[in-house]
Amino acid sequence: MGDDLGSANVEKVLAKQHYHLASWKEADEVLNYRRFFEVDQLIAVQVELPDVFEATHRVLLDLHHAGAIDGFRIDHPDGLADPAGYLEMLADHLKPGAPVWVEKILDRNETLPTTWKSAGTTGYDANAALSLALVDPHSAEEVARCWAWVGGTPDFDDVIEMAKVEAVEELLQPEVKRLHRLAIQVLPKQDKDELKVAMAAILASFEVYRAYVRPGHEEPSPDAMSHLDDAVRRAKRASEGVDETIDALAEVLANPDAGVADPSAAYELAVRFQQTTGPVLAKGVEDTAFYRWHRMVALNEVGGHPSRGAHPSTQPLVEWAENQAMHWPQGMTALSTHDTKRSEDVRARLLAISGDEEAWGACIRAAVEMATQVWLSASAADLVTQTLLGVGEISEERLDAYLTKAMREAKLNTNWVEPDTEYEGAVIGLAHEAQTSGELHDAIEEAIAGSEQQIRSMILGQKLLQLTLPGVADTYQGTELVDLSLVDPDNRRPVNYRRRIEALARLDGGAAPADLSEEKLLVTARTLRLRASRFEVFGPDGSYRALKGSEHVVGHVRGEQVAALAIRDPHFVAEHGFENHHVDLPAGVWVDELTGRRVEVGEPGLPVDEAFAVAPVALLVKEA
Repeated sequence: MGDDLGSANVEKVLAKQHYHLASWKEADEVLNYRRFFEVDQLIAVQVELPDVFEATHRVLLDLHHAGAIDGFRIDHPDGLADPAGYLEMLADHLKPGAPVWVEKILDRNETLPTTWKSAGTTGYDANAALSLALVDPHSAEEVARCWAWVGGTPDFDDVIEMAKVEAVEELLQPEVKRLHRLAIQVLPKQDKDELKVAMAAILASFEVYRAYVRPGHEEPSPDAMSHLDDAVRRAKRASEGVDETIDALAEVLANPDAGVADPSAAYELAVRFQQTTGPVLAKGVEDTAFYRWHRMVALNEVGGHPSRGAHPSTQPLVEWAENQAMHWPQGMTALSTHDTKRSEDVRARLLAISGDEEAWGACIRAAVEMATQVWLSASAADLVTQTLLGVGEISEERLDAYLTKAMREAKLNTNWVEPDTEYEGAVIGLAHEAQTSGELHDAIEEAIAGSEQQIRSMILGQKLLQLTLPGVADTYQGTELVDLSLVDPDNRRPVNYRRRIEALARLDGGAAPADLSEEKLLVTARTLRLRASRFEVFGPDGSYRALKGSEHVVGHVRGEQVAALAIRDPHFVAEHGFENHHVDLPAGVWVDELTGRRVEVGEPGLPVDEAFAVAPVALLVKEA
C-alpha cells in the first residue's frame, strides 16, 4: 500500500482495494458516487481487521477502561461485513457489562437479532411506535382525504418500490456493477444480462436493511432466510423471465460455500450484497420516498412506516414496549436524533393540529388554491404548509435551506446533480408569502392558535411517555426545552445551555414554569430524577404494563409503582370530555410528581378526568 500512497490519495487507494478495481479511473467513479454510503463501507471493510480495529479503537478503549466512557453507540453496523462479528470483537475488549447500543433501523415487523452482543438499538423503533400511538384516530380519515386531494399517491409502498429501483439503477451503480461482476465469476453459466436484471431485482425487493447471513460462520438463521426468501418472491413478480437466474443467485447469497465456480468470489458476493441492501433501502425510503409521500410528515421518520397512520393504534406501542422490557431492557428510547427529519416538538405540533379536522382541511384547501395561482403542484404546497404548521416562526434562511434539501431529495422536479433553480425559487417564494400574508398564511395562523392547548398536551405527553418507557431514555441536545428544528444541519445548531441551566435553577427554587418550554424542562427534569431514584422500577428488572380502560389515554405502569399518562386525542377530549372513562391503576394513594397533587384510587380505577384535572400529563407515584 505504501507505493500506492505515493501516486494517489488515501481515499482512492482504499476505494481501489475495497472494490478490487482495475484502474484509478474506476476508483474515481466510485468516489464520485460515494455521497451517502461508500465511505462507511471503506472504513467498515478495514475496521474488521484485528490490527486496524486495535489502531482505530485504542484511544476510546483506553478512555473506557480509565472510567471516562461508560458505553458505546455504534453508527449503522449494517454497513459492516459482519456486524455480529464486530460486536463480538468489541465486547471482548470492553469491561464486563458495558452497554453497546447499535443505530440499527428496524423496518416493518423486524426485531433486533437476539444473538448480538448489544444492549439494544438507539431508539428509532421506540419513536415510530410512540408516534403512531399519538395519531388522533378521529381525524385520520380527513388527513387521508386531504392527501388524496393534493394528488398524493395512496399507497406508500408504491412510492418506496419506485424509489428503490431508482437507487439501484441510478444512484448506486458502482456497487451494483461490482456485484454483477462477482456474480458473473460465481455463476459463469448464467446469462450475463439476466444476472444483471436478477441482481437489481433482488436488491430492490428487500424490505429490511439486510439479511444476516454469515458466510463461514454458521447456517443462515430462519429470520435471515425469511428476509431473503421474501425478497426473492418479490423480485420474481417484478422481473419476468429470469426466475431461474434469481433462484441461482439467491442460492449463492444464502450459501456461498455450496459448490460454486469461484468460492472466494462467492463469499465476497454474499458479504457485499448484504452491505448494499441497506443503502438501497436507506436511499430509497429515508432520502427519497419520505420527501415524496407526505400525507402526515410527523410519521415520516427513520424506522417508521407512515402509511400506518391511516389506522392509528396504541397496540404497536404496547407490543414494542413488552418486547423491549423482555429482551432489551437497556435499549434506548429516542424522540430526536441527528438523523430525524423533524424534531420531536415539530412532530408533536403536527400531531396536535391534525386533530382539528376543520383547521387541517382549511390549510390544505388554501395551499391548493395558492399553488394553482402560481402553477405549482398541490403536493409541493402541502409540504410547505405542513412544514410551517410544524416549525412555526422560522427565518427565511433556515426555511430556504430546508425546502431546497427536501425538493432535491425528492428528485422529482429538481435534484442535487441538476438542480432546477427556477422551480425551487417558485416553491420557496410560495413559502415566503405563506409566512407573511394571504389566505394560506391566515389559515396556518388560525390552526396554530386554535390548537395551543392541544400542542401543549402533545409536547408534554410525548416527552413523558418516552422518558418512562422500558429502556434508557436518550435526550438529544437542546430538546430539554421546546425545540423546533428541521432536518440536519438545522438540528445541529448551537444549544444555549446557559438558558437551560438558569431555567432549571428557577424551577428547582419553586418558581412556576414561565412558558411551554419551561414546562417541558420541568417534565424532563423531574422524570429523569425519578428514574434515578427508582432504579428498581426503571432498571432492567422493572416491569411494564400498559394502562387499559380509555381510548383517550396512552399510558403505562412501571413496577406497579409509577404511572405515566398522556392524552391521545386532545382535540376530541376538549370538545367531548373523557366520557366517564377510568384506567386500571391499582387502588391506593398516588402522588403526581409534576404537580404534588395526591389522588386516591379505588374501584373501578382512576377516573381519567381526575388524572388530568390540573395538567394534560400525569406522573403518579404510589405511596408506600
